[in-house]
Amino acid sequence: MVRHIVRKYNKRYGFKSPLDTRFFYVSSIICFIGFVANIILSLFYTIPIFARHIYLAGCIFIAIIDIFADKAKTVKGRNIAVFLFCIGINVFFFPALYITSGGIHSAVAMYFIVGVILSILLLNGKKLVAILTIESIVYTATFAVSHFKPEVVTQFTVIKNERFPQVALGCVLTGLAIGSVLRIMTKGFDDERTKADELIDKLEDLTTRDALTGSYNRRFLMSYVDDCIERIKSGELNTFSIIMYDLDHFKHVNDTYGHIAGDEVLKSFADILRSSMRSADIVARYGGEEFIIVMPTAEEITAFRRAEQIRAKLESSALYEDIKEIITVSGGIASYDPSLSIEAMIEKADKNLYLAKDTGRNKIVWRNGEKPPVCYSVFC
Repeated sequence: MVRHIVRKYNKRYGFKSPLDTRFFYVSSIICFIGFVANIILSLFYTIPIFARHIYLAGCIFIAIIDIFADKAKTVKGRNIAVFLFCIGINVFFFPALYITSGGIHSAVAMYFIVGVILSILLLNGKKLVAILTIESIVYTATFAVSHFKPEVVTQFTVIKNERFPQVALGCVLTGLAIGSVLRIMTKGFDDERTKADELIDKLEDLTTRDALTGSYNRRFLMSYVDDCIERIKSGELNTFSIIMYDLDHFKHVNDTYGHIAGDEVLKSFADILRSSMRSADIVARYGGEEFIIVMPTAEEITAFRRAEQIRAKLESSALYEDIKEIITVSGGIASYDPSLSIEAMIEKADKNLYLAKDTGRNKIVWRNGEKPPVCYSVFC
């Protein structure tokens, strides 16, 4: 389910993803720079007039395609721009430059590698199959013509040592193009993975946390308690305890001050619980005004002391500015017992909680009403 939502989220951007958009514009920039560099090179070295015109036409073509892609308001329109770019560059300009720039003796043959890479990255499905098939046919035909009929190439240019600067430039530009594509691909992968991780984190928060208080929900609570039990069985954990709280007279708060005030009280109480926990502890909203704290490694006496600290802190806190009366809480303790299931352990804490309610409220009860630890007063 999470992966489905992530894929749906990514489809809202660009063609298939934001990465495709970046590939298209960077690919066109790389080709444009390469063509301009060769035009400038032609001012200092002999480059056939035909090749020079093709480079110039290529620059114009790329500019038109870029403008078309920018103006396109639909994904279909932008996909057409990408397909035309791949067709124009790989099927016309690169083969034409190969023939007019010296054939196999020029660096244009390496442009074919860049063209194939760009097609694979920019297209998919039937369009990718079609363009790769066309490219294979065109490139094979181009190589065959230059090999079996060399006069087709030599009619445009004479191969001399002065071809070296153009070959060197072609090698450099090809290396930069491939390096840029790989760089963007790696960066794009990292960006998309970060977005996916952030989205998954948000989805996990939605499925594991209570929307009002930000505490964990009942489903996560049960899973976490089950995990604690498994860790005890594996020897990773020795014991754990839970504290179950219920706000006293919460219905009176809602009836007197309204549900908005009641919601604020719940949020403030959840904040007090979280601020009183260790890093390994969790607080979950069990239902209504009931909350449970799970304390890994905590013995029953430790849980009791922590519960009493929180009870006293709540009693002295103003949970909502419009409520002047003191709001209190009752609590029950339960520690891990190998004979108890998760439900039975929570029921044990629940019985202690309601024993606290029945005996006056605003207190913590453990061991079915047994007196607090002797050292409790010293601890406080």
